[in-house]
Amino acid sequence: MTSARRLREFWESRQPREQRVLRVGAGSLLLLLIWLLLIEPAIEGRSYWQQALPRLRGQLAQMRAIASEIAALPARPASAPAVDFSRASLERTLKDKGLPVQSLTVSDSGVTAHFVNVNLTALMEWLQQTQSSERLIVNEASITARDHPGRVNARLNLQRAQ
Repeated sequence: MTSARRLREFWESRQPREQRVLRVGAGSLLLLLIWLLLIEPAIEGRSYWQQALPRLRGQLAQMRAIASEIAALPARPASAPAVDFSRASLERTLKDKGLPVQSLTVSDSGVTAHFVNVNLTALMEWLQQTQSSERLIVNEASITARDHPGRVNARLNLQRAQ
């Protein structure tokens, strides 16, 4: 027996009054679903966009004004001017972090430093500080763990950031 046939038998076994009640119930359910799935979301969406659109248009106007100001600025070279770093400033920052340096070589192109038995956390903090303040970046690094946790030997080659 197919489900369509079962449904037909169910329907035909109902009294005309029951059929009318079922039709009204099904119609009401259909109207409720149409309202919940189609009409109400459209009304809410329209209300939201009526409120949001003026704000978004204002933001667009601001972005266009800023873009025109940027376009009017004179062109500058892409690279920032070189930041001068000195042996004294590097030694001072190393001393502030408590990092004894075995050897420190400073040249125009960068810095080479060799550390023995230093705290890894302090070394990483110094590298972060050096990147931001001296505009030096790590070109090559060799870090070897020591017997004590958190202690390392390191050889670093830093170069001027472009």
